[in-house]
Amino acid sequence: MKKVFTIILLLVMTLSASAEKNHVFHHYSTKDGLFHNEIRLIRKARNGMIWLGTQNGLSSFDGYRFKVFKHKDTDPNSICSDKIYALETSANGNIWVGTTTGLCVLNSLTGKAHSFKDTFAIQSNFENDYIHTLLEDRSGYLWVSCSSGNYRYSIYQNTLEKVFEGKSVSSYYESNEGSFWVCYNGKVGKYDRNNNSIIKTYNASITRLFNDRYGVLWGVGPLGLYRFMPGKGQFELIENLQHPLRRGFSSIAEDREGNLFLGEYGGGLTIYSPSGNTHQYLAANSKLQNSISSNDIYDIFSDETGVVWLGTQEGLDVFDWSRQRFIKWKTEPTRTDGLSNSFIQSIYRDKKGRLWLGTRDKGLERLKEESSLHNPSFEHFPPSNNSGMKGTYIADMLEDSQGRIWVASWDGGLNLKVKGSSSWINFRSSSESANSIENNTVTSVIEDRKGRILVGTLGGISIITGQKDDLIFTNYRPEQNNKKSLGGDSVFKVFEDSKGRIWIGMNNDGLDLMHEELDGTVWFEHFRHHPNDLTSLSNNEVFVIFEDSKKHLWVGTSFAGFNQVIENTNNDGKTSFSFQSYTEKDGLADNEVNAILEDEFGILWISTNKGISRFNPVDKSFVNYSDYDGVLKGKFRKNAAWKDDDGTMYFGGAAGVNVFNPVHFPVNTIPPKLVVTSFAVDNIEFSWNSENNQNIILQKNDQGYSVELPKGKNRFEMQFSAMSYTSPYRNKYAWKLNGIDDQWSIYEGSNPQLSYSDLPSGKHILELKAANNDGVWNDQALKIHIKVASDNNLYWPVTIGALIIFVFAFFLYKSKLKQTDRKQNTTFGEEDKELALRLQKIMEDQQPYLDFKLGLVDLAEPLNISANQLSSLLNDVIGKSFYDYINEFRVEEVKKRLVDPKHQNKTILSIAWECGFNSKSAFNRIFKLNTSLTPSEYQKKYSKS
Repeated sequence: MKKVFTIILLLVMTLSASAEKNHVFHHYSTKDGLFHNEIRLIRKARNGMIWLGTQNGLSSFDGYRFKVFKHKDTDPNSICSDKIYALETSANGNIWVGTTTGLCVLNSLTGKAHSFKDTFAIQSNFENDYIHTLLEDRSGYLWVSCSSGNYRYSIYQNTLEKVFEGKSVSSYYESNEGSFWVCYNGKVGKYDRNNNSIIKTYNASITRLFNDRYGVLWGVGPLGLYRFMPGKGQFELIENLQHPLRRGFSSIAEDREGNLFLGEYGGGLTIYSPSGNTHQYLAANSKLQNSISSNDIYDIFSDETGVVWLGTQEGLDVFDWSRQRFIKWKTEPTRTDGLSNSFIQSIYRDKKGRLWLGTRDKGLERLKEESSLHNPSFEHFPPSNNSGMKGTYIADMLEDSQGRIWVASWDGGLNLKVKGSSSWINFRSSSESANSIENNTVTSVIEDRKGRILVGTLGGISIITGQKDDLIFTNYRPEQNNKKSLGGDSVFKVFEDSKGRIWIGMNNDGLDLMHEELDGTVWFEHFRHHPNDLTSLSNNEVFVIFEDSKKHLWVGTSFAGFNQVIENTNNDGKTSFSFQSYTEKDGLADNEVNAILEDEFGILWISTNKGISRFNPVDKSFVNYSDYDGVLKGKFRKNAAWKDDDGTMYFGGAAGVNVFNPVHFPVNTIPPKLVVTSFAVDNIEFSWNSENNQNIILQKNDQGYSVELPKGKNRFEMQFSAMSYTSPYRNKYAWKLNGIDDQWSIYEGSNPQLSYSDLPSGKHILELKAANNDGVWNDQALKIHIKVASDNNLYWPVTIGALIIFVFAFFLYKSKLKQTDRKQNTTFGEEDKELALRLQKIMEDQQPYLDFKLGLVDLAEPLNISANQLSSLLNDVIGKSFYDYINEFRVEEVKKRLVDPKHQNKTILSIAWECGFNSKSAFNRIFKLNTSLTPSEYQKKYSKS
């Protein structure tokens, strides 16, 4: 019966959602660091940390890493049980944890938990009770519902009293305006905290309440969704959310668009729009990678940016609106009206408003008018002998001023359909006729202001004039010994600018400007790349030409980014052109530029082989979007782009089409809360404000962080997070250790951390900043005061110094004896030798050193030995410390890339980052120590040779 129910539910949800917006969920499970997949509770602490209550422990999540807190019988400071059924964050930053065996509070800084009784000296012995519900209100009271009753605890006065006796409380709620509500026994009560009494009761089967952004009070329960109507003084059930398959909602949250996310156990997710009174059902689907993980939803939480979190039976699901802005059109083999081919070579909207896609292998596709962008359906127009259209690889399309349709194909020449006709005329190159197209591979077609059709081919260009039955082809191709002829035969783009000038982009032959004299003479001015001229074209493979709204001309190349064409007029009125290039070195995602469009704000959007780049011509800044943001994987195609009048953009590529509107890219203006999440010395993590046995002092208070490292400890590693969950991998970090670093180190990625070693004794200040996914930085840098103790004391007596030297010499002698003994032990030496060779092979083949977070434990794992054994192998057999050993490989990789032409457009620092370094000062110091040259000196010296 359950199976039948599930099948019916999936069918209903699928049909209901077919015309709605697609929701992409990103999953976290035990594979990503969660200790248990059953997420029952989700809360966000004051510092921004996400806390998860599971059936097997408590977890924190900073956007990158999970940290687990478990009960241990031998540790009185661990949480009281691993089965968590209630969770609440406190105003002081601590975490209240309700379990099946009582209540405890976790200090988020020290990581230590204390039982309710031991911590607060409460007489009532309900620390062993099953805790159902927790709420800390704004007045400093903790409301607790457990198996022995309901309690109100004053956090500041340390007093406890029983409340709501005889009532089975399912939840407490404090509304936005401060009203206090309690849900119990299928009713809702409005509670007066001053008089300690319920002043009004509502007969509504509600188990949980929620305030939306407008202050509307909603409730969920077994019968569905309720809305409180103040004028009527009652909760009204939303009728259209009731149907026989519903099991009742148990959780509720709101996304950034004001939609309500409603979860239920066994019934999946419902998304309700209050403004349109419409809803959409979503169910788990193992065939869809980004559906919800499970139909069993325990809890839903939304943060201040609108990111929605779902706790399910199968892990944590996150709906991040900032990663939903790129719609994907891809082939769907099961749909006859789906996209027939994902390889999109051209995009065009005709004068009737119909959107056409030119594919590489299936001819033309046309978007059906009734389709939505989120759920497109297509009509297919493959090549047909009956219609006369030739070619499966559609490179370009045009509807001219006469209503004629031109279709350029890579493999079938040029196709023309005259207005009113149902058949096509095909034009092909003919050696027997001078009046034919230049080449059968047609790449570009435009109409100029004179009404002429200009066609680019792999043999040159053709200019077409005349009418249907009397078309004249005038062809231009390269001519030997004629410097004013067309610069090359592989034409990929023909473009007319706002001044009526015709530009031609060619593969390997740069850019040409066509000049037409009054007597009809046509000649071509050539622009090529000159290695010694920084103002020349950056590369000769020109495929893209675009003019923006300010009449600036932009030229995209295949190997050296894109160029702005700078027009210069001298005193004689003569015009010359120079080029300003932008490459990966300037922030572009990839140097192969495939298409350029401009949005309503003057921002350029550029498709590349590594995603889509957003370029601001005013401040020259880039923002790059990849598959992480919803951009299709694979290469985008040359000139496969279109912009609608409403600003919607389409970029086609080898994997389909990305559709988006930059208007839907609002800036995330909320500055992040930067938090240090981990501090380690020699790979041993230490907690803040907590005692340890290594004399390392870590303090965190309202004034900031402070660290004291004892004698002999001059290195540390630190992890941190911006606590901003909208595209967290695109958050940026900057840090600088004053007195050590002369510049800020910048990082963006999946695991933000830093490390320093060989620090000189004394006091240092580490400054750390963070920016959210849209580059909004926090106002002030976080300052961490670091004190490194000195190894030397100049006031020690000379005799003690001499004693130290003697002891050192003695142990050195003993060490040499030990090494001699080890060498004499042939069996043990052979094992070490084999292990060292295995390590060397791992380093060479797998290159683990490229990961800047590589530690002893990580490297020991593939060798199947412990971290201590690896440390002994490195020190005793190889004769190097872990960091020296790893950094030698990193330096060698940097040396290779510094002189490799493939990396010539990258900065030295970006190469260092790619090779495993994450501190500029450390990189420069280590590189010079190994090579006796600075990185720039090395690059300059060996690039020449």
